[in-house]
Amino acid sequence: MSDFSISNAFYGKENISERDFRRETLIRLAASEKTSNDILSGSFGAVETVRNEYLRVKVQAEISYTCLAGVDRKEEYWDGDTKRTRTVTDWTPTSGTNKAEYSPIVTNTAKAKVDFLHNVRKAISTSPSENWESTDPTSYAVSANAISKAKSYAQDECFRAVAPSKYKDEKVSGKADVTDIVVLSVPEYKTVYNYNGRNVDISAVAVGTPNPQFNEYGFGADKDRENALKKKKMPFLIAGGALLLLGVVFLCLMSVSSLLATLGYPIVIIGVGLMLSTLFLQRKWNKQITSSKLQVKKAELVKVLEREGYSPLTSEEEKLFA
Repeated sequence: MSDFSISNAFYGKENISERDFRRETLIRLAASEKTSNDILSGSFGAVETVRNEYLRVKVQAEISYTCLAGVDRKEEYWDGDTKRTRTVTDWTPTSGTNKAEYSPIVTNTAKAKVDFLHNVRKAISTSPSENWESTDPTSYAVSANAISKAKSYAQDECFRAVAPSKYKDEKVSGKADVTDIVVLSVPEYKTVYNYNGRNVDISAVAVGTPNPQFNEYGFGADKDRENALKKKKMPFLIAGGALLLLGVVFLCLMSVSSLLATLGYPIVIIGVGLMLSTLFLQRKWNKQITSSKLQVKKAELVKVLEREGYSPLTSEEEKLFA
């Protein structure tokens, strides 16, 4: 028995197969902008089915706060002989109160590793009612730590709902009362994906809609992007560096010829400009590289799905590569 009052408990029934989990994982790996072109060359480890407990805690939160509210404005100033514009923030003391009800979902399993709780919350909240079977709530114990997290979440949200868009030095006080607790026993799939000697943990809720989660940076640097970006930047850097060097040489010889000095300054400016232009063009290049990479990985994904006997991409899944 728990010291907290549990109104209901529900047992989530698996409606996603391990095969669906692997298929969805392959799609997500290929659709990620941060994975390399050969990401699908990796392999899955064994898929483990685990069951974690979550609580949907209804919390009545009430807060009062004080803070400094910031309002930005543009201000003109002189930098030597040049007139410039900068952003200045005016800070004004402000205060307020708020009262609202929230129903956060928090993990109730001791030492459960839940890296993507937001995904679990979404899967649970969008899962059809037929995927849940009512069970005896007295067989569950509620973690005091879980309740503390739910209260903290509710109070944070209560403040954010009324806080200024820009603020600092906030002081928030109040209370959070739990009015209802529902236990959710959720089946989840866990596996590792081995890619270039790296084992990256992948997990997904096995009830509702499959949506595997993983650390995109766990697969290491995206060498394809790095190489493509380097290829685009090098001509600008080489040309800019050469002009910069030539301009510096001309300036060093200015005592020999005033013409060299006259040519030296604009050559240096053009050289520096070419090198700096890579910073401004990089965003455009990244978009081009991302689009190209997604099409490469999509083509490979289509082959893998067909080879492994998975169903082809749906129209909605195609949009991930648009």
